[in-house]
Amino acid sequence: NSSSQAKQLTTFQLAANKSLIQRQSNLNKGSKQDINRPIQLQGDNPLEQIESTESSPSQEIETSGKLVPVYANAWEVAFTEFKPKAEKIGKIVKGEVSIAPLKGMQRAGEKTKEEYDGKSEKLVDVARASIVCSTIQQALDAYSEAGKQFEIVRVKNRFQTPSAGYRDLLLNVKLSNGHVAELQIHLKAIIDAKQEGHKDYEEARTLEAKKEPTPEETARLEELRLKMEVLYDAAW
Repeated sequence: NSSSQAKQLTTFQLAANKSLIQRQSNLNKGSKQDINRPIQLQGDNPLEQIESTESSPSQEIETSGKLVPVYANAWEVAFTEFKPKAEKIGKIVKGEVSIAPLKGMQRAGEKTKEEYDGKSEKLVDVARASIVCSTIQQALDAYSEAGKQFEIVRVKNRFQTPSAGYRDLLLNVKLSNGHVAELQIHLKAIIDAKQEGHKDYEEARTLEAKKEPTPEETARLEELRLKMEVLYDAAW
């Protein structure tokens, strides 16, 4: 069942490793990336120049609103496709790679209802892997290699548009059976800052979940966001 499948995914151990960057995906509003275009990134923080896409990828399932088909498809390609390709990226870029278990079905159901109006096909982070990089160049290498290993259907670049100061690169990749997974690319300095500010993050999440926050809670949330922004900006 889905529960036992999720538990088995915790056995993923994605290794990682570095290369020179040669290509960049040229993504424009949902169009397929051009991985043959040479990278021409300049400036102190070239990660900021990777463009986010405005596409909204969907899982290829027959019945909207049902979680089981999404999880079944995730399991079908998790070991045979997503894991080996993620491992190959790791062997090239020398990062610290980890894998999360399949997103819990309860949380998936809540997210589907709250964010996607019950459309389970919009849930594209059931299967997730992450690569933590020590340098900007290493993160660029990981992005470049991801474009070679996967069909990237969406880029969400939070180095370009941070969330309360937090920065990372989220790639949604489509696998052979139509399942869309999420590959996250992080910088170690940002991850270290996140661990330092973990208590503030958890408090902010609790406040954000409140449907009718008090004025005091709203003010506290803004205070926490500003505090985290300062923390992440210093790390960046």
